[in-house]
Amino acid sequence: MTASAEGFHDDELLISRTFDAPVALVLRLWEDRDHMLRWWGPEKFTCTALDWELTPGRRWHSTMAAKAWGMTGMGGIIREVERNKRIVFTFKWDRD
Repeated sequence: MTASAEGFHDDELLISRTFDAPVALVLRLWEDRDHMLRWWGPEKFTCTALDWELTPGRRWHSTMAAKAWGMTGMGGIIREVERNKRIVFTFKWDRD
């Protein structure tokens, strides 16, 4: 997957990563909420709640916890889902 920063606003972030796995498998891990609970969030954080469904226009929300940081909430809106190609969603910390 390749991406260009052209056309992005300065308040947008594009995250792109290459996995040595079939696209369908990688995107299936985003579709499965129970699987996402295992990996959603940075190192040393545990995802404690996740309201996530890949439906365009639907809001999502997550809470994660870390010993050093306590509880942190975040959410956004699922914007686009192109099956076996890409997922576009917004992200905002609850405290913002």
